[in-house]
Amino acid sequence: MHICQGHLDIPLNDKGQRQAKGLGQALSDIDLEIMYSSDLSRAFETAEIVCGFHNITIEESSDLRESHLGIAQGMNREDVIKKMGQEFWEKWLSPFPKDYETVIESGEAKGQVVKRVLSFLESQLESRNHQKIGVSTHGGVLRLIVHHIDQQLTQKISIPNCACYILRYHKSDKAWSFMGALEEENLSGL
Repeated sequence: MHICQGHLDIPLNDKGQRQAKGLGQALSDIDLEIMYSSDLSRAFETAEIVCGFHNITIEESSDLRESHLGIAQGMNREDVIKKMGQEFWEKWLSPFPKDYETVIESGEAKGQVVKRVLSFLESQLESRNHQKIGVSTHGGVLRLIVHHIDQQLTQKISIPNCACYILRYHKSDKAWSFMGALEEENLSGL
């Protein structure tokens, strides 16, 4: 059963903890300077596990939370589809900017999520001197951000649990670039 979590505060299960340890090991050779995390326990616990491989602090923020899913929070996917229709559900799942205004009743539009998350990250990057940061957030947020940054992506990217994507922020022109998934060939120069 696929439950729509959104802002519900659900902790990691054993499988999630194992996945976070694997991510921590994969990131252990990268000199992260700080970790920013959603304040929801599933993301914060992931950040804590990853930071166990680094000697860095974690700063949590509600700005890194998953989308607020309004009346769908806590519902299973099938019930949401029955209530709102398959066409609406497909539009809701779309990470593409053309669907940013899609919102579930009493929830948050996807465009709001992109603005919230990027505003937070940019303010941190502009006000601090960090070069390599980690961000522990949620799959829906990550998918929206990646597709917002790289609008050339025509297929919805996969976001498995503990996926790691590399983004660069260019302070000089306040622009982002998507470098790809955490893979050996993308780690050179980090």
